[in-house]
Amino acid sequence: MMTSRIFRVLATVIAWGALACAQNAPKVQPSITVAIAAPQTVVKLGDPIVLRITETNISGHDLQETFSPSGLPGVALRRMDVKLYDSEGKPVEETDYGGTIHMRPRHGNGPAFYSGFGGTVLKAGDSFTEISDLNKEFVLEKAGKYTVQAQEFDRSSKTLVKSETITLTLTD
Repeated sequence: MMTSRIFRVLATVIAWGALACAQNAPKVQPSITVAIAAPQTVVKLGDPIVLRITETNISGHDLQETFSPSGLPGVALRRMDVKLYDSEGKPVEETDYGGTIHMRPRHGNGPAFYSGFGGTVLKAGDSFTEISDLNKEFVLEKAGKYTVQAQEFDRSSKTLVKSETITLTLTD
């Protein structure tokens, strides 16, 4: 009986201590923001669907950024990942090109397909923008509503930073 009371008191003290630590733990602030913009959110099926993806260094220091060429002439891998979902919230299938630039090859061309990594410096306060044509990256064969979001892993804060979500409407 005395042992169970000691155990309960000890468990309560540990729980309160863990709660206090969790409340006082510093919140990790990302070093970057990721933003997307689409000049047109209503697009005819088959027409280019332009998406601007911008990463901004909001830290007070320069960031070392990595990227990888794809090994294909004229094709660079996307620095920021793009996710596209249909009206039911299901991921839209990527084209071969999309799988290549997102580093998710569809036909078994694994990491050996990519020709190495390079790097650039993103200075404090500076931004980097990529332009995307979602029709080249995803299999879009049906009219309807789609949502798109970009994301980038922030190596400094070790957090996944996501953009806002944009809704696109594809018409016949």
